[in-house]
Amino acid sequence: SREDVAGRGHRLLDLGSAEGLQSIEAAMHGFDTVGVEGRELFIERAEFAKKVFALENVRFIRGDVRKISKDMLGVFDVTLCLGILYHLDREAMLPFFKALSEMTRHLLVIDTHVDNPASVARYKLGEASEIDRKYFGRMHYEHPRGLSILQKLGRVRASLDNEKSFWFDYPSLCQILVDHHFNYV
Repeated sequence: SREDVAGRGHRLLDLGSAEGLQSIEAAMHGFDTVGVEGRELFIERAEFAKKVFALENVRFIRGDVRKISKDMLGVFDVTLCLGILYHLDREAMLPFFKALSEMTRHLLVIDTHVDNPASVARYKLGEASEIDRKYFGRMHYEHPRGLSILQKLGRVRASLDNEKSFWFDYPSLCQILVDHHFNYV
């Protein structure tokens, strides 16, 4: 029964929720879940799954994770940031981590690419870059220049609209987390 499930009474935020796999699974385990996704196609698929499983404790919002806030969505016990961080541009990082810090009560789970020699070779990362002379990494090219917003949205394994994204090196990723009050990395 759903009366004794592990997540009952806890909120979970799934950023870049795509088709809703993690959001649906968390809801099935009792979490009150919000998935934020930028592509309408993925929202439609997630809503279909929600309906199939007859879940009332999950909702999907079409939105840009770079524009989330505590005022908009509230506070969550757990935030999932899976496969989205490395699609964000350099300018979005500080506001994004500020929002994560304000919105996450207990646990932030990040799955991301980082700047290291293997990723530079495999993904052909671009020039070295930094944020506030404190966080370091490299630029990654998400889209060829000149694509329309619709063309960019159609490239489902890339960012919503920014042509370049920023990949932290591992020490900088750890540091920005600590600087935003995530005490264990």
